[in-house]
This record gives sequence, structure tokens and C-alpha cells, in this order.
Amino acid sequence: MILYYFGLILVFFHLVTFLFYVALLIVIIYTAISEENFLRKKFPEYENYMKDTGRFLPKFSAK
Repeated sequence: MILYYFGLILVFFHLVTFLFYVALLIVIIYTAISEENFLRKKFPEYENYMKDTGRFLPKFSAK
């Protein structure tokens, strides 16, 4: 969804489209942080999971 709207901005650049995209990003980031805080409280082992996992994209690390 994030990439879809970014593509729309590139194709149909308009101030309203850009502002909508920025608002969408703010909502998505806020929601992700809220969910992570909830999961940390409910599942203490979630903190360890977060160290190995990215918020939006997977982390690729050599172990």
C-alpha cells in the first residue's frame, strides 16, 4: 500500500496526493508503534523478536 501510493505521487504529482501520502505514512507508523507497544506488554518475549525483525521490511543479517 505504501509503495502503491508512492507510485501514484510519481505519476500524478499533485499537492493533495502528496499530503494524503504523508498523512497515510503518519497513520501507518503510529499504528505500527502502538501495536508493538501492545505486543511488548502482552508478550515479554516480543522484545527479542523485535531485535531480529524489522518494522516494515525484514532484516537480513548474517548470523
